[in-house]
Amino acid sequence: KTNKHADFIFCDDVKVATQKFLERHVGKDSIAEYAFARSVHNHQVAKKSGVTAVRHCPLMIRLGVAVRNAMGFKGGLYNLVAKICGLPSDRHLRRFTVTNSNDPDGVMHVCCKRARELFKQKYPNAGRHDYSRHTVLAFDAMHAKGRFGVSRNTNELVGIEENAFEDAVIAQELKELEENDSEEEEASMKLPGIAQHFLVFIATTWSSEGKIQFLAARYGLKSITAPKLIRELMKIIIALSFYGFIVDMIAADGASENRLTFKTLANVSAREVLLGTFTKEELQGLPLDFKIGFPHPSGLYRNSITIIIGGEMPHWGKKFRNAFCNKSRELIFRGQFMSLDILYEIWLATGDADVAGGATLRKYKFTHDHFKLGAYLKMRVFLALQIPSQTCIQMIKDYCECPDNCDEIEHYQPMIELFDKVDRLVDIMNGTGFKKGRDRNVELINNPRHRHIFELFDILRIFEEWKNECGGFNEKFITQYTYEDLVWMVFGVAATAALYLREDGSRTMHQGRSGSDVCEHFFSMIRYVNSNPTMQQCREGASKVSSGLGMQGVAFQTESKANSGRAPTASASELLAPIESNFDRPSKKIKSS
Repeated sequence: KTNKHADFIFCDDVKVATQKFLERHVGKDSIAEYAFARSVHNHQVAKKSGVTAVRHCPLMIRLGVAVRNAMGFKGGLYNLVAKICGLPSDRHLRRFTVTNSNDPDGVMHVCCKRARELFKQKYPNAGRHDYSRHTVLAFDAMHAKGRFGVSRNTNELVGIEENAFEDAVIAQELKELEENDSEEEEASMKLPGIAQHFLVFIATTWSSEGKIQFLAARYGLKSITAPKLIRELMKIIIALSFYGFIVDMIAADGASENRLTFKTLANVSAREVLLGTFTKEELQGLPLDFKIGFPHPSGLYRNSITIIIGGEMPHWGKKFRNAFCNKSRELIFRGQFMSLDILYEIWLATGDADVAGGATLRKYKFTHDHFKLGAYLKMRVFLALQIPSQTCIQMIKDYCECPDNCDEIEHYQPMIELFDKVDRLVDIMNGTGFKKGRDRNVELINNPRHRHIFELFDILRIFEEWKNECGGFNEKFITQYTYEDLVWMVFGVAATAALYLREDGSRTMHQGRSGSDVCEHFFSMIRYVNSNPTMQQCREGASKVSSGLGMQGVAFQTESKANSGRAPTASASELLAPIESNFDRPSKKIKSS
């Protein structure tokens, strides 16, 4: 059965039809008409040539991406429709929508372009300095299995040290070989350094109205150093500003190279940022001389944006708990000794450790894994954060109220108050905005003087009191690294709110995005497939995560604001522009019969 467009679709002279199409107003219907007209023509050419492969026009590829996006990303249903309608196959579309795992290290421009398109859809009227563009940039690295990665397409080595084949490096290695010419050849030969660390940078917008999160950059490095991180951070932040995203916070865990990076970059103190929003009395007792930020490196935002250094709550929680079982420390607060062994003895006294076989129910959620820690158990976040919790506080109170015990609650009051503050810190930093958050009296921060910020100040004050009581950093107090991470975490949220939120509550920040937990989630997805991945598998995982539209596939999707829906405005030259594939494969020559 034909329709009113049959003459246009099945015409013989495609050039004439193309000219008519270009002269017409580009709309949703005319775009689809031309796409199918080109597809039918290409199928006819392929059939006459006696080949099965069809060369799809860029417009048909965009249409296929839009249809596949609407049907889902598994590809089964789309492939069925593609065979019937002559659309490009799912495998063919992935050449244009998936980042190549063999691309050079650095900024992933395909992801940034896609994120910019998604941002334009969600915020069509956003200005250059709009708050919806503000972004936190988190970075972290995972250890990859020591192995050379090989490109399946070009048979080239990938995943090696990025400067292994530079002229200067090769010349230096040749010089070393000449100097050691008298030694055995096997002892003097050196291979290029193997990339053992997979470093990723993930950008996430602050606004709670619609989160945009994407992989901004990835690297395979033999070792991670602070100078390298500083150089790449500046490049990535400037590149993101080019794509319309304003980085106002960087976050990472407490690794030594990350800490050195933060201390090298930071030149703005907390006093300079917070004193205009809070009074001196409200900031009393806080380490205001601590450096927490630096100016934006882009000339467009250098005078208006201060990039704040954020903390990492899950990693800090592990360090805080591990301090209670550190043999080199004897934590004392307000004259009372605190340790994990004390809590273990209390737990044993409650009788929960005797529960076996499911005959009775535990009163508390603790197990031996909470108290008897090995190298693996020390890294488990949920076990660590269950120690400074309301459950642990209730267990201590129940133990002291038991008539069989002679211990008084006053001996544990300093630890109870400390655990209560840390438990509140975890709830605030999680930033849950749904029912679980409301039950815990937690909400997203939407003004510079939000009540949660004053709560964070009180939490930091109790640690300042503890540090001053111990006389500084010694065995009676937590480590200096743990303390500094806490300061960055508290001041990171407070400074971001003071600089970029408004008192009328029109801007909201999701404080749960201020850490690098998103990087850990990404690494867990890679390890789910292989617990000990190679560098090539890490790069392939990054390619799958970063797959998306990438080429104006939204040209065939309607805008929901109109009653009947209409396609976004686009020129014919934009829609017909060639699409650069991520896989440059030589075209097969047609054998002449």
